[in-house]
Amino acid sequence: MDDLTLIEKFAYLHRGGALARCPIGGTVKPLTDSTDVARRANGGDYVDAVQGHLNGSGETLGVYPLFKHQNMWQVHWMAVDLDDGDASLIHARNVQALLFKFGIFGIVETSQSKGYHVWVYLKNPVSALVARRAMTGACRIVDAPTQEVYPKQTDLRSGQIGNCLRMPYPYGAATGRTCGINDDDTPMELNDYINYAWIRTAAPASIRQLLPLYADPEPAPAERSERTRTDDRFTGLAADIWEADTWVDRSRQLCTFALSLLGQGFTDDAVIELLYKLDNRMHKYADRSDRQVRIRSILEGAKREQLHQSGAIT
Repeated sequence: MDDLTLIEKFAYLHRGGALARCPIGGTVKPLTDSTDVARRANGGDYVDAVQGHLNGSGETLGVYPLFKHQNMWQVHWMAVDLDDGDASLIHARNVQALLFKFGIFGIVETSQSKGYHVWVYLKNPVSALVARRAMTGACRIVDAPTQEVYPKQTDLRSGQIGNCLRMPYPYGAATGRTCGINDDDTPMELNDYINYAWIRTAAPASIRQLLPLYADPEPAPAERSERTRTDDRFTGLAADIWEADTWVDRSRQLCTFALSLLGQGFTDDAVIELLYKLDNRMHKYADRSDRQVRIRSILEGAKREQLHQSGAIT
């Protein structure tokens, strides 16, 4: 694989189910052949299209990530599109830092708008479900928006194609937008981007390490009186957080821990006691004079979130 040209490597990193036509400032739609069938984001014709994207002689491209293999919807990459104003770069760097703690290299790219993309390229494909949950979990832990996590779908019905993400480097230039950025936020040249990404693809096992960060909303008990547990035999996301060696965004982790305990039926007093024990290990509030107030606030916030999830309040 190392004897591939830079263009072939760029194409290989961005493989997917189909190609999209993404003109600058224009309407995004599938790139089709003469029979009106969406062109595949794989194979020789795909590499030619990518070359045109990079040198400006062809269409500006995007990729629909999902493809089906062995009856499973899979992806070769995952990403998040962050467009939250001035906070976008902060979110992007936080996601990148969180991924790095798991041995995963995310590359930050300036998007066509004023936002940022964080790309993770995979050594081998993973299921679309794993990729989506992994990236969503990473974003949630650092309070980054999750509305534009790719892949956006985990499966497709007949005739569907999903949502695409624009490829970086249209015209091949590091122009300040639609190109990777270095740690000091300066534009990254195309060759550097490809070489960096090529040797830092993430193994599926690394991606699966992120799955405990993702949690479906845990069902809330119908009545507070049903929460009677006072033991310490909790499971689920609470157990994942408890058993971790390090924590990113300790405040968020404490809140998630409390919410998980409430969902498992623990009483308020039991949640408070377990929060103190976890905080003793995290050292978030352990040495602060307002610790009692902070721990109580975490519990109350988790209870409000539980009510939101149950639909009791909106």
